[in-house]
Amino acid sequence: MDNDDHEAIRAIIDRQFGNLNWSPTTPAKWSAFVEDFLPAALLYPAARPTNPQKPQDFVERMKGLAANELHTFKETVLGHDIRVFGNIAIAAAVCEITAKTLGLTVPPGILVAAEVIEVPRREQIKQGQPSHKSVRRVNSR
Repeated sequence: MDNDDHEAIRAIIDRQFGNLNWSPTTPAKWSAFVEDFLPAALLYPAARPTNPQKPQDFVERMKGLAANELHTFKETVLGHDIRVFGNIAIAAAVCEITAKTLGLTVPPGILVAAEVIEVPRREQIKQGQPSHKSVRRVNSR
């Protein structure tokens, strides 16, 4: 993989975080988020206890938070670390989360997310297509 491939993976990760941002006047891009994953991929939300969820279930949970508890939610990517082993890319990203709930601003927290992406063909990454082994594991700190 070359630098263009790394940039394409970074763009996918940034898009995934960006699609989950919302405010009272701007909804999240729920469908676009789900489209980055195959339906059987497992996502691990920061909520405890850890409960792996398929992308659609993950989004339904987040929609509930947006409608009831979290009026504003923003994830700002702070950095990436992408490692390639043959046709497998392992990407870790760190982001800052800012949230507002019931008129209160929650102090920013740090989130570390790791993703394993099978890259059978370079064209798939450059076209932003989901891999069939995409996994998002999220741990908040």
